[in-house]
Amino acid sequence: MYTGSALGSGGLRGRLNHHLAPVKKPHWHVDYLRQAAVCREVWYAVGDVSFEHAWASTLLQLPDTSIPVARFGASDCRCPAHLVAFPAKPQIAAFNALAEVKVRAWVVP
Repeated sequence: MYTGSALGSGGLRGRLNHHLAPVKKPHWHVDYLRQAAVCREVWYAVGDVSFEHAWASTLLQLPDTSIPVARFGASDCRCPAHLVAFPAKPQIAAFNALAEVKVRAWVVP
């Protein structure tokens, strides 16, 4: 699972359009990941503050997490990574029980 923000131009809709479109020219770390992975679900919250660092930390508190690539997506902060791996799909309820800002899920069609 990858954490990021959508505070730039276009907001959440613009960021999702980018991440769900075919990769033409990789820009962010996640663009390189998208060349080999499929986005199946988006957990999100709407607001004018970035939660990506807090969410990365919260994901690492869930059972059986691992960091597949150290510092992936976190080159501009002190987080160990913004990419977290799980042996099974994490439950949104378990995440929300730990998170300060709750997320909602959108299943990608």
